[in-house]
Amino acid sequence: LADFAGPDACLNDPFVFTDNSIAYSTGLGSWTWDFDGTGNSVSQNPTHSFPSSGAYNVELIVEDLKGCKDTIEKSINVLPLPVIDFMADLLKACAPMTVSFTDMSNDAISWDWDLGDTYNASSYTSQNPTHTYTEPGLYTITLNVTSSLGCSNSFTNNNMLEVYYNPIADFIPVPDKTSLADAIFNFNNTSFNGATWIWDFGDGETSTDEFPVHIYSDTGWHQVSLITISIDGCKDTTLNDVYVAPNFSIFFPNAFTPNGDM
Repeated sequence: LADFAGPDACLNDPFVFTDNSIAYSTGLGSWTWDFDGTGNSVSQNPTHSFPSSGAYNVELIVEDLKGCKDTIEKSINVLPLPVIDFMADLLKACAPMTVSFTDMSNDAISWDWDLGDTYNASSYTSQNPTHTYTEPGLYTITLNVTSSLGCSNSFTNNNMLEVYYNPIADFIPVPDKTSLADAIFNFNNTSFNGATWIWDFGDGETSTDEFPVHIYSDTGWHQVSLITISIDGCKDTTLNDVYVAPNFSIFFPNAFTPNGDM
């Protein structure tokens, strides 16, 4: 009497078929399996993988040692894998970059995200996580999901995100203090990773030169700001003060009185 067990399984998981046939008067001598045109086997308990999800008719022919045969056919189901899809609300930005991910997978009931951040813990099990990337670089995102049928699938988006390097704004005024008679300042730009620069000299005047020279016409403290902008549009700002002293005048009297009151 031919019989077998072959429980449903997920696509890409091998089916393990168990022969439950019985030979009442003698032992079994051979087994012939037909996996609905996707393969054959003569093993007693074969393993087989099906190429796609769906229903398949599996046939088993058993023959005992006396040459008697029996045939059985059963339908088994290859369960589909969940189709994974996700998106991010931001793909490229300056650090720190906060990204919200949205899962768009079908029939998913559990999620396991690897957000690719080796600098900060980036493993999440929520459906739609949010993560902040603090270091520049490219980041690969992987999502593993499990469906209501118990089937799991994984999808990786290589280099999905890019976090840009920030510039560092810095400068040295030369000199930092002088008199109005010689109020010419050279600004030594020591910024890092800058492509363009915006200067504000604190007296209503500005410049976009990398190494500007500025002449002040008013005395006092002037706060100079520099905005350094990278090629990717990232910005950094720094401030520094310069001082312009009034010119000193010396009065020489041309007459003196005995009591010193001129």
